[in-house]
Amino acid sequence: MRKAPSVVVIGILALVLGLVGFFVLSVFVPTRHVTKRPLSLAEFTAEFNRSDFPATARNICFASAGVGLGGRALVFRFDAPVPDCIAFAKAEFERYSRILFRNPSEYPSSDPVPVDFVNDRPRKPDLSVFWLNNLDWFDVDRIEEGVTIPLSSRGHHPTIWIDTRRGTLYEWWTD
Repeated sequence: MRKAPSVVVIGILALVLGLVGFFVLSVFVPTRHVTKRPLSLAEFTAEFNRSDFPATARNICFASAGVGLGGRALVFRFDAPVPDCIAFAKAEFERYSRILFRNPSEYPSSDPVPVDFVNDRPRKPDLSVFWLNNLDWFDVDRIEEGVTIPLSSRGHHPTIWIDTRRGTLYEWWTD
């Protein structure tokens, strides 16, 4: 006659399965935050606790995602006067440079250049791995006259484009 498994064995088995399930969920299932409609600056600041956008920013669309060990993504756009977009882009690029480089003399230039000089027409990044593949508002393909900050040889700077006709800034970053 076989003995029934003890409560301790069943408890240990349940604990192990629970820990495995928690690990799988925390490492492989993405977390996403996506605006459902364009936000005002006040709405955006309250919802995402980010206050570095220009005071003139409006029509803010934002998405972020994390896939545990698979990385993170940050995607947004906003409308603002072109000088405000450029000032924000430079500050944003320089903020990443301070994180990536120890010596300020190594910082790449944060000066925007016309998109034509980069030889790379803006195109929507493939963010499907982050489950961010339906961001219709990230319409960088509509840029007719734009500027960008050339990426450095060291990765992890954001890609930033500014549509100088419409006064729209686009940014995406992944790690």
